[in-house]
Amino acid sequence: MHGELKDKGFSILGFPCNDFGGQEPGSPEEIQNFCSTKYKVTFPLFEKVGIKTDTSPIYANLIAQSKETPSWNFCKYLVGKNGKVLKFYKSAVKPEDATLRADIEAALKQAIHPKPRARSHLCAGLFPFRARRATASCGRRRRRGREAGTD
Repeated sequence: MHGELKDKGFSILGFPCNDFGGQEPGSPEEIQNFCSTKYKVTFPLFEKVGIKTDTSPIYANLIAQSKETPSWNFCKYLVGKNGKVLKFYKSAVKPEDATLRADIEAALKQAIHPKPRARSHLCAGLFPFRARRATASCGRRRRRGREAGTD
């Protein structure tokens, strides 16, 4: 999905986490190797984060916005380019799910053709994450001297 949609402005970001069944005990290099070998991951993987305990700032933000906390691996957040959570998907929702795909396409269209008077463009980032690959996306960048998503 990342390779297919990245040229349209969509990104998947992965955040490894060991909070779900101890499935990510390895070093960053081991996790990267495992994900790229077993799952053919080509999207960025970040440092290991906490979700259930010692919640990382990225997940504190995602949870606060969506009111949804991942319960297992492979949960996903769809996030707009403005950093706002558009939707949360449970781990049972697969990348090829028609509703997920339609939501991504709608968000990408909104980013290209925002509603009149919209203050910021929406979209394009999936946060497929499997807790181990918590994807929080949007190619977050520093803006106004703060980390995006930590306001």
